[in-house]
Amino acid sequence: MLTVDELKELKDIVGEEWVKDDLPTRDAYSIYYNSSSLNKEDKLWTARPAAVIMPKTPQEISQLTKFCNRKDFMLKPFSTGWITSSAPGSRKTILLDLKRMDKIIDIDVKNQIAVVEPYVRAIDLQSELWKHGLNVHAVSCGGNHSILASTAAAWGYGITGASMGYQARNMLGVEWVMPSGEILTLGSPGDGAEWFSTDGPGPGVRGLIRGFQGTFGGLGTFTKVGVKLYRWDSDPEYEVHGGSPKYVLNRDNVSQQRADNRCRL
Repeated sequence: MLTVDELKELKDIVGEEWVKDDLPTRDAYSIYYNSSSLNKEDKLWTARPAAVIMPKTPQEISQLTKFCNRKDFMLKPFSTGWITSSAPGSRKTILLDLKRMDKIIDIDVKNQIAVVEPYVRAIDLQSELWKHGLNVHAVSCGGNHSILASTAAAWGYGITGASMGYQARNMLGVEWVMPSGEILTLGSPGDGAEWFSTDGPGPGVRGLIRGFQGTFGGLGTFTKVGVKLYRWDSDPEYEVHGGSPKYVLNRDNVSQQRADNRCRL
C-alpha cells in the first residue's frame, strides 16, 4: 500500500484525478482473462497493483519512473492491452495506463510516415490514413490494438504482413522514457531531423528495444513512435455490414475499387 505522503507526491505529478488507489479500480486492473497460463492454480486474479496512474506527458512519466526507483516500486506501462502486458507482477507495482496519450502527432503523406502516441489504435490511424490513400500494418489482434505497442513494444505480425512487413521493421524513431527516468529520442528525430529512420549516428539499438516479441513494458515506457505507411488502393468510403463486435466490409465493392485504381495507374 502507498503511504499518505507517497500518494500526495504522485498526485502532485499527474493531478489528483489521475491517481487511483481505491479497491474497485485496483481489482479491475488485476483481472486476467487467460488465467490458466499465468497461475498454476488457475485463478482469475493477479496481484492487485498498489495504484493505477494515468499520465499525460513524457515528463510526467519521467517523474513517475524516478519516484518508483526511489521507493522501490515496479512500474508497468501499457496502452490498449489487458493481458500479460498489463498484469501486475506483484503488489508493489504501479500501473501506468496510457489512455490519455492518444494523439496522432503527425501524418506525413508525402513521405508516408505517421507519428503517434501510445493509445492511438489501428482503427483510429487507419480512418485518417484512408482519406489520403494510405494504410498502416495492423496486427492480427484487431483494430483496437495500439500501433505504438505493436511497433515498439509487443508482437508485430498480421495478415497484411506480406505487403506491409513485420511491424518492428516499420519503426521510424521512438521517444523512450528509460528505466532511469531519462527521456531519450532514438533514430533520426533524436538527431534533430524528421521521423524517417530508426537508427541515428552510432550503433543501432532497435534490437535492444524490440528483440523478437518486444519488451511488454519491461524496459521503460515508449511515448511516441514513428511508423512507416503504405498505399491504400481503395476509396476512403466503403460499405460496412454487421454490428458490434463484428463489422464486415463489402468485399466485392472493395475489390472493384482496387481494380479500378490499378487501371487508373
